Amino acid sequence: MKIEFEKYQGAGNDFIIVDNRSACFPISSGLIKRLCDRHFGVGADGLILAEKSCNQDLRMNYYNADGMKATFCGNGGRCLAAWAFDHKIIRNHLRLEADDGIHEAWIEVSDNASFHVILTLNNVVGFTQHNDGYFLNTGTPHFVQPVHELHSLNVYEQGKRLRNDERFLPDGTNVNFLELNQDGLGMRTFEKGVECETLSCGTGAAACAIVAMIIRQESAKWLEINTPGGILTVFAHKLGNSFVNIKLKGLAVKVFTGIIEI
Repeated sequence: MKIEFEKYQGAGNDFIIVDNRSACFPISSGLIKRLCDRHFGVGADGLILAEKSCNQDLRMNYYNADGMKATFCGNGGRCLAAWAFDHKIIRNHLRLEADDGIHEAWIEVSDNASFHVILTLNNVVGFTQHNDGYFLNTGTPHFVQPVHELHSLNVYEQGKRLRNDERFLPDGTNVNFLELNQDGLGMRTFEKGVECETLSCGTGAAACAIVAMIIRQESAKWLEINTPGGILTVFAHKLGNSFVNIKLKGLAVKVFTGIIEI
């Protein structure tokens, strides 16, 4: 069997996107893990199945690189919006169904034909402050740890330890390391399901922006997050211990189209 796919990346977070509106993709964790493998497959942080939705423009069925289903992916949602725009499924606005609810996305085309995608995220209702960081859910669970000298941090070693910390059992958590400085915010990520550092993380950027607002006691702001894969921008509005009207913005780029035989 041959599978047609397209590969997209958002701030270095890369995804295999398959048009599964006819529901013919043979879903199995082993196949998805092989497709995402960077040595024996296409290579990606995750796989997105673009599916029909009863009430929205599309449904997003998302799997991590380990082949396991995930609730949502921020950069993946932005890339799926870019895919829908490229395929003329939408003009510049998408209503997207995912396991965590409904999201909206808008396409902003620039003069050089590249474009940014703005994606709404669910409200964050509360957070847990630990002595070494903050735990919150921005569509997927994240533990955000403020650090100094982010560039020299051993993200794999420290991230793996925190990802499997007993506080976050049984499912574990994504881990984001956040550096606050006068020039902006820096972030590096150990991503659950990839089990390694990724170049960026959309829901992680939102989590880092929220933690920065908590630390700085800010109520509503656009914040720029510098990641190894590029810049992501996040808006959030603080209401008590909750955060609403959360938006994630960044580039979404088609990398290539291909066919793989399975």
